[in-house]
Amino acid sequence: MALFITHGFFASLLSFLWRDKKTKFTVFILIFVASVLPDIDFIFDDRGSGMFTHRGITHSIFFAGLTGAIFSAIFLSVVKSFAQTLLLMLIFFLASFSHSAIDALTDATYGVCFFCPFDEERFMSPITLFSSHTTGVSQKGFRKGMNSAWGSIFPEILWVWIPTAATFILSYYLSNKGPAAQRQTSYKPIQIKPKETAKPKYPTHKKR
Repeated sequence: MALFITHGFFASLLSFLWRDKKTKFTVFILIFVASVLPDIDFIFDDRGSGMFTHRGITHSIFFAGLTGAIFSAIFLSVVKSFAQTLLLMLIFFLASFSHSAIDALTDATYGVCFFCPFDEERFMSPITLFSSHTTGVSQKGFRKGMNSAWGSIFPEILWVWIPTAATFILSYYLSNKGPAAQRQTSYKPIQIKPKETAKPKYPTHKKR
């Protein structure tokens, strides 16, 4: 499986979908939690092909939907509309499901049970980008011959860490440059009007 930091780092990109500044940090933390939650199946000792094994029911679409519903319920007293609640459900669902998607791209003898508990068939991508840290370093693909821990972590750095970090840096750059550019283009010089001199008051003479 990929490192937990890889799952959390990748899922953190979903935080861009949430604009509320007051709850953005809380949502960011919960996105990270939701992305690593599927690995709660470590409590299952058996590593076979059943539903209650590694990459079983906790890696399913059903579990991701359940995570989205429970985590979004935390914000029921905060969100302003039903649409925001649905958005939170989608964010947390994708955060949890992203874990399963990455695991499907990991070379292992067992796949991911996407449709548990309704179907225990396991699926695995024909293209594997990552290696399973629990089963040793893979000898497949471009990692062939890299028999070291670095060989197993390098693909995660290449395909997840670097693109994700670049996205956050670019977003930070644009968010800081945007308002400055807007202030520069919308700047209007203040025109100071000269003080008007008071008109002298002349006594009015009534005609006799």
